Amino acid sequence: MLTPKDPQVSQGVIALDADFGGMAARVGTETWSIKELSPQDCAVLCIVNDVCNQTLGLPFQMHVQLMITNGAHFRQIKEILLHLAPHAGYPIVLKALIRLKELQATLQLGDGDEGAAEEAETRSWDEEKETSLFALDENFGRFVMRETNYVWGRGILSVKERVYISLAVDVIYQTLGGPFRFHLQQAQQQGVSIDQVKAVIRFLGEFSMVRAWEAFSALQAFLQAGVSEPIGREGTSAL
Repeated sequence: MLTPKDPQVSQGVIALDADFGGMAARVGTETWSIKELSPQDCAVLCIVNDVCNQTLGLPFQMHVQLMITNGAHFRQIKEILLHLAPHAGYPIVLKALIRLKELQATLQLGDGDEGAAEEAETRSWDEEKETSLFALDENFGRFVMRETNYVWGRGILSVKERVYISLAVDVIYQTLGGPFRFHLQQAQQQGVSIDQVKAVIRFLGEFSMVRAWEAFSALQAFLQAGVSEPIGREGTSAL
């Protein structure tokens, strides 16, 4: 597995500026060593941040190369962008897709046919969530359900990766009210533990400590309010 602690990953940034490169390598080494997250999880979160913040130059290229080097294929990266579209915004994802297509050619990432998407289990909307969403605006509620059900019905990405993508968008965009609560409940339903959720937030501190700080504050408030307390698949307390 190739991670930021390997010299060849950070050499481009260090060549640009040795002081900043050293800082970036130190932080990247620490965040990519979070035990609850696999290198693939870390790469997915990096790409989500790049798309949401439109850092589509060297950072995006580095993270795409990390995914490919660690065994991912072009179609997996494309599916991350497709899943992001309803959450981050279609124009933003379009710019990222254009950039990915450029990298596909320059880095020779293949023709994109590997691992064709297969139908996956669609995310369920329970009655309570439907009611609360429709109470805001029925037409908007139908739009949200249709678009999220579509991307959740695609294959390639794991359920955990999809949950992590949703949580990451909330942290990056600071949508820490209703959307964050919904995605926390979604994480709970999919067996994602509280330690895994905290690991995602902690990892995103690489991109903004203050945003991660706010996310931890929101998470703590939800937990203190007694969102729920089942046991996750990892054997630790879930949300």
